[in-house]
Amino acid sequence: MRWLSAPLSTFKSVVRSSSKMIVTNLVPITTTLLLIVIAHSKVCSQQFKDDTCDPDKCIKVEYCFLYGIRTNLKKGIYPKLCGFEGNDPLTCCDEPMQTSRDAASATRRVASTMCDIYMRQVCPILIVPYVLGGVSAAPKELTFMAHIGYGEEGKETWQCGGSLISTRYVLCAAHCTDGFNSGLARWAKLGDLDTSTDEDDARPEIFEIVARFNHPQYKPDQNYHDIALYRLDREVTFNDYIGPICLQTEDPVQDTRAQVAGWGRIGFVERTSSQLLKADMDILNVSECSRTASTNQLPRGMDADSMICAGVASGGKDSCQGDSGGPLYSINPTKYSCQMRTQYGVTSFGYICGLEGYPGVYTKVSHYLDWIETVVWPSKNSDDVLVWT
Repeated sequence: MRWLSAPLSTFKSVVRSSSKMIVTNLVPITTTLLLIVIAHSKVCSQQFKDDTCDPDKCIKVEYCFLYGIRTNLKKGIYPKLCGFEGNDPLTCCDEPMQTSRDAASATRRVASTMCDIYMRQVCPILIVPYVLGGVSAAPKELTFMAHIGYGEEGKETWQCGGSLISTRYVLCAAHCTDGFNSGLARWAKLGDLDTSTDEDDARPEIFEIVARFNHPQYKPDQNYHDIALYRLDREVTFNDYIGPICLQTEDPVQDTRAQVAGWGRIGFVERTSSQLLKADMDILNVSECSRTASTNQLPRGMDADSMICAGVASGGKDSCQGDSGGPLYSINPTKYSCQMRTQYGVTSFGYICGLEGYPGVYTKVSHYLDWIETVVWPSKNSDDVLVWT
């Protein structure tokens, strides 16, 4: 049996015999779930005979964008079954894993397309629910978080955050690449939760960083273009504990709220946290970061095109030292299904973390998509060729 989340007061049981499909009468139920019951005389992995659905569009229900399915169900329109794969029903999905807004666009960003592909891998994975407004991240909640390490193997120090955006790349801040006394960023730990114990519900894996790409316009003596990409030594296998984050492809960000996460300091003079923490943020007008910007290396001031200002008006919540390079991301998965988050920004700099009147500054991801896509997915871009060294 397969469960699909959908607000309905009825369900249909769909029964397939060896030669035909029978749809029974609607039966009232009190739950808010649609139960599709599959009964069959033998297992098959093919479409129905004479079905008109394009074979490329006849896919598992969970691979078809669930928001569209829920919308149709509210209108009394049920998914068109086109076959089975083992016990799993296949549906004719015209626009798998994308929203109507995406479909309406004449061209889609490579980042959006790749997010769709990644969702096909992680969507069948059960994601543990969590409570917003908490401090500690729940197991399997922030699967995209990376911890960036420095130094020799076995003597690593973990000083920055990052986010997994593909099977081979972590997104980070350029000032994390070589900004510490420990040398270059050398390691990326994925799937961790509490660094002080092996008994938490986590399965950390350490990857070596084999190539580092700071944005070509980044200058260490300034805070503009503070964004970097780190290539890992091997492919990442997505699982319950490790998975990618999607990238924001539209500008400006429509949300007024977001979240940050990391293992950074829990206060300006406090120790770093052993637990992965998260905090809600308000996305502010860039002018509200003018005081923060005046204390840093920004000769041209805040750049609204490439920066995001975020914080809490009353102070007390912010990204701190050790959170640099980590993501500013969506609280609610409204654009994509399966609770995949969308990254808006990369933690760049601040004044005194959590100080009232001094929000944090984040590098705006959408401004750098051309560069990101060329590095991370070069084969998906026109004739661009990237030679690894």
